[in-house]
Order: sequence, then structure tokens, then C-alpha cells
Amino acid sequence: MSRPTYSLVPETDTTSSSYRPLSRRGSETNLVPRTPHSRSGNQTFTHAQNASIDFAPDASRDDLNETYEMTQQSQTEPLLASSTSATFGDDIHKLIDAESRGRRRPASRRAFDRAIAHLPIAFGVVFSLFLCLLIFVSMYWPNKLQEFIGTSQPDVSDDTAVVGNSSSVLDTTTGATHNHTHSASVSIDYSAYSAFPLTPEQYRQECWKQQESHFHGGYWDKPPEGVADVKHSENNRKVCSSTITFMFDGNRGLMADLALIAQLAGLAREQGRTFLIDDRLWTRGNWTTHFRSIRETQPGPEPGCLPPPPEELVACPRLAKHWVVTPLTAKFHFGHSFSESFEDPYAQSTERLKPIFTRAFDSFESFIILNDQNIRLLRQARSELRRRIQLNTDSEAVATYMGAHIRRGDRKAMSWEFIKSGSDGYVPIQNYVDAVQKTWSLVGLPGRPHVYVASDDPVSLDEFTKIFPGYVYSLRQWGIDGGRTREGSVTDAAEELAELASPSAYVQSEWMNRTEEQRIRLTRGMIVEMALLSELWDDDTNDEDNDLELIATACTLTSNVCKMAAVGLGWARSLGSKLKSWVELDNRNNIEPEWEAFELI
Repeated sequence: MSRPTYSLVPETDTTSSSYRPLSRRGSETNLVPRTPHSRSGNQTFTHAQNASIDFAPDASRDDLNETYEMTQQSQTEPLLASSTSATFGDDIHKLIDAESRGRRRPASRRAFDRAIAHLPIAFGVVFSLFLCLLIFVSMYWPNKLQEFIGTSQPDVSDDTAVVGNSSSVLDTTTGATHNHTHSASVSIDYSAYSAFPLTPEQYRQECWKQQESHFHGGYWDKPPEGVADVKHSENNRKVCSSTITFMFDGNRGLMADLALIAQLAGLAREQGRTFLIDDRLWTRGNWTTHFRSIRETQPGPEPGCLPPPPEELVACPRLAKHWVVTPLTAKFHFGHSFSESFEDPYAQSTERLKPIFTRAFDSFESFIILNDQNIRLLRQARSELRRRIQLNTDSEAVATYMGAHIRRGDRKAMSWEFIKSGSDGYVPIQNYVDAVQKTWSLVGLPGRPHVYVASDDPVSLDEFTKIFPGYVYSLRQWGIDGGRTREGSVTDAAEELAELASPSAYVQSEWMNRTEEQRIRLTRGMIVEMALLSELWDDDTNDEDNDLELIATACTLTSNVCKMAAVGLGWARSLGSKLKSWVELDNRNNIEPEWEAFELI
């Protein structure tokens, strides 16, 4: 193999202006490295070859031959060309362009492919918007959503009580009128009983028997085997075709019974059934001793019809033609199935109870109406309260006050804080005082607070009066025995009202130790105080009532008075706003739901 030859660069005058060192390191000669087949190498060699120079005497011919061979092997492009070169990447781009032109599809085809690729995304967006629309509609117009998706209420023959002989019953949930024919395929045998109606305990036993074959369906669903019922006489056509009867048992407080009656009266209205009351066992007098006759306030679909024979009353099932309810059998009908059927399924927490709350409110407004004697007592109480507030404020403006109900006796607190070891089991009186002061301040009322206090326990009432910094009013203090009147004399009306106050803490088991006259009088007192605490039975026709305004009421949920006080205040004021007029002190909104419609035993 011959060696490459190198050209000897002649000596150059360093003083010449055209002089340029051949090497940065100052060497006189510079061997220019050349990449084989590179343009720069070929040009360098050609330049040297064309120069008229002579080799040094000691130059080797082999070097010259090697240089010549390298010239023959030179290339026109460098392997590592600069990216700034004009020819950089020309070959590659030409190759790619050629391949792209070979594979390129028409513009319409490319647009179609892009549309197909984005179709899942577009479908997802549209579907998400549709779901959002359904959620919005379900929250505000649930019935419209059912119509939209093609669902409807089940046929009434499957979910409504079979309650009469071809009687027309209005189903208020669907707004349609349906005809029912009663055909009980399962007979209830009362042959073991000789006296009717049965006692509340016997009706409870019959309900337990029915639970052995309990049908798990909707509240008014008819079981596949038919409705269990007793035999009915077809002779007397003046008897009401279908009824709901509430039977007192004499072992409950006034407001506990009224809470159940309010729901039953509402169900009777909704189902088009006649509502009746059996007060033979009531220990507070008759129904009309305190309220107007139910046949006047709620005559039902068949005004003037006769009550059914007592042997035809059935406690369970509720689909029976003549359904009777007692406090002992209420738990069979007002439990889980009742909540599932009548709560608002689209609401949350306490808001779910609004339909049940509204039913109770409507019953007190239109059905549970005071008789004339109790209306007179209530007007006297409101007039006396207004007069005393205006006297203390030295003003004839609207008398504004708060209410507080302190329950003692056989009703202990629910919260562990008050029933733990070392406590007496009651919410402390100081908690009532603090709640009244706080609410009065939140409402923004000026001056010292005015509060009407109702309590079954005179000792608790006295304790509240001693530590409360404002003005305290109560039935007991309005009489001579109260000893706290500022006037020199007590009016006859005030003395009559003071006699209605509870003389001692209420214990249900001791209730029958009082005479009937005492029980009736104390029941009147409870009705009057209930009205002052809740605005139940507020008489809009009486101008004097418009001069008295209840701001809020503080109470504990264990008391049925407290439950019904919320009803009297109305949903918007008691439960439907952030600043509630119903101030519950036991659980203090730490449980859900914070309100209960009734009490089951």
C-alpha cells in the first residue's frame, strides 16, 4: 500500500500583509486532515496540487503517491454536514416527500377520518350534558322526569287500599279517581272475642298475628293473596263505605295523641275515607269537650254516613275496609314503610320530612279546631299576655315575645351530655336562659327580652324566673298564688287562667290519680299554653291577636309539645331557614333528622 503524499508549503514572508499562519499553534507546515470523499478534503488537495511548488529534497515520493490516491477517493459531501448548510437534509426531504405523495389520501377522506376519531369525545360531551339536565329536572320537577322517561304511578288496584263496595276513592298522589270493590280472600276471625270494639291491647295482639304473614310492599300495596278483613254486613247502606278511626287508650299525653291524629286525618283526606274518633277511653273528657266535632270539620266523602259496627273495625292490615288505629298499634303503620312512602325522596336530611310536616300543619289548620270554650280561654290568655308586655315596655306597639317550654316529670333528655352519670337527666335551666337571650339578640330586638314560659314543673319555672334577666310571663304567675303581679289586683280572667297551670311535674302513670274535673282543666291549660308557644289555633279574625307576635320557641325534642310547636310555627320559620324560630336544646341539631312528626310506643 502506497503512502499518501503531502505538498510542501513554501516559506512565506511573515511580514507580508497577506501572511496568515497555517496553524493556530504556529507551525510552519500544517497537515490538513481530510475525511475520505469529503468536499473540503478534495478542495484542499486540489489547491495544493495546482500550486507551483517544489518538494523538499528529503520529501518522499511515497507520500506524494498516497496523497494522490486519497484525492481519487474523495467525496463531494461531508458525513457530518452543518445544519446551516444549504444542502443539509436535501436527500432525506426528497425521499420523505416522495413517500408522502405516494401515501397521501384525498382531503375528504382525511376529514372523514378526523370526524370518526373525535366522535367518542363529542358523544361523551353530549351524554354528560344530558345527564346534567336529567339531574336538574329530577331535583325541581321529579314528576316531569317520570313523564319524560315513560314511567307512571302503579295502578291503584295494586297500591291503594281496597276500602269499599264500588266506592269512588280519590288518590291524591296521582290526582285520579278510581273505583274499588272489596273482596277479602283472607278472613280475620274474631270468634274468640265477645265484646267489641276490642281493647287497644287486643288490637295489638291481632296486629302481631298479621305480622306472621307480613307483606313487604308499598304502603297501600295489596298482597297477592288478597286483603285480610272481617265479614261485613251489607244490610245497612247508611254506614260509611270506608273509614279510618283513631281510638284513644287514655295512657298518653295530649300532644302525643294529637300528633298521630293529625297524620291519620291527613291520610283519610288523601285516600277519600271518612275519619272518625273513638274517645270512650280518653281520660281528658270527650273530643268535643275541647274541640269541634270531626264530622263538622272533616265530614269526608260521605257526609252524614254512620260509623261502622264495632265488630268490623280492624287494626291490621290498614287496607281493611274499616281501619282502626290506637297508640299501641301505631308502630305497625308509622314505621319504615310510612317514611319510605311519604318522605320526599328527592330531598335530604330534615327536608325529606316536609310532606309529613305539611300534612300535620293542614290537619291543625282545618280539622283539629278548638271549641268555643277553649277559644274564649285562649283569647283571654293572649289578651293578658299582650297587656303585660305593653305594660312593661310602656308602649302600645305590637307585643313581641319568645316562648320556652320546660318539660320535667317523666321526660328525661336524649343527649348523653345530660343523662350521663352525675346529672339529673334534664336539660339545665341555664341552657334555656342562654338560648332565649341568644335568639333575642340574633333577631335584633332591642331592650330586655320578653319570654312566656310553659312548664309542667313549678319549681323549674321559679328557677328560670330567678336567673333570667328579662321579663317572664306564665299562667301560674298571673293569679294571686303566683305572687308576682305588679298590679294591685288580679282580674277574674287572669285568675281563671292561673287555675289552668300545672300544679306539679307531669308523670303519666300518676295522671289517673287526679279527678276528671282536674284532668279536663289541666288539658285546657295545656291547649292554651300550646297556642302561646306555637301560634297554633291563631285566630286571624281577632284584631287583638295581630298585636301579639311570637318570635321563636325554645324546647326539647323529647317533649311532644316541642314537636308540635314546630308545626304551629310553620315550615319556613321552624325548619326551612338558617335562623330558625324553633330552637331545640337537647340535640341542638346534632342528629338528623332534627325534627320528629310523632312518637311511637
